Amino acid sequence: MPTKKELADALRAFADELDRGGAHATPQPDPS
Repeated sequence: MPTKKELADALRAFADELDRGGAHATPQPDPS
């Protein structure tokens, strides 16, 4: 089982990838 820190790091990296690539390819409403 990954630790909570490892899970958080993976989620953060995944979100960064979306910000760089997927989010721009498919615009989504601003969550804020």
